[in-house]
Amino acid sequence: MSLHDSLTGEIWRSPALIEDFEAITGCGGRFAGSDSEARALALLRSRLGAIPGVATSEHVFEYDGWERTAQRLTLLGPTGATSRAMP
Repeated sequence: MSLHDSLTGEIWRSPALIEDFEAITGCGGRFAGSDSEARALALLRSRLGAIPGVATSEHVFEYDGWERTAQRLTLLGPTGATSRAMP
């Protein structure tokens, strides 16, 4: 087995993977500028900062990305009911 295969398998079997996933999703939707984004950023800073022997840095940059606008959910079928998809 290669080192890559060994490390990959170890990562997928690690309970930390699920713990990290639950922690980041527990922060909320993480839309830019939101409180949930700030919580996620603090979590990631903490987790990355805890890795021994690894220096982290941040780079702020602007990019053309998507923006959140009005949204709705339409049920397909005879009723055609609609609802706001996200508060």
